[in-house]
Amino acid sequence: LPRPQWLLAQSLSISRLAFNMHTDAFHTGGDTAALEGAYYSVAARATGLRVPKGNQPHTTKSQIYGQCMTLDWATNLRFTRLLYMLRAMRAAPDLLFALCEMAHSTHPTARMRCWIDLIQDDVQWLYAQVSDYSKMPDPADWETATEWILAKPKRWRSLIKYAKHRMTLRNAAVE
Repeated sequence: LPRPQWLLAQSLSISRLAFNMHTDAFHTGGDTAALEGAYYSVAARATGLRVPKGNQPHTTKSQIYGQCMTLDWATNLRFTRLLYMLRAMRAAPDLLFALCEMAHSTHPTARMRCWIDLIQDDVQWLYAQVSDYSKMPDPADWETATEWILAKPKRWRSLIKYAKHRMTLRNAAVE
């Protein structure tokens, strides 16, 4: 079980840090590093582990996240985007994807990635995690994959939750 300090920190600090933060926001590398650093700092304080100084043994981020039974910031954001994707597809699939494609095609050299690129990477990543025990179609065929997601929303959510649980347990085992 996660440490009580982490649960308290998560309900107070992390929820405040992530409040109204959109998963489709185009974060630069610096923004992401700052958010990850704040998240790591809260997790490290909750575990009571400090950044090593001198010849002290090194404590890795995986060990700290493992003790908290959580995942790093970027991976949590990935799972949030995957859960949100179904809602976005149901609400306005044609308009949403057309706007993303248009924004991407008008600014292809921009530093920032379009939401559609992020979500396609996320779906491909999830497929790699669950393809051994799921009948989820390969997202290389994007149309078939999105049809499957819309046709099986409960299965989609359960795959996401299962992959998150599996990664969390793997992280805790590293500890």
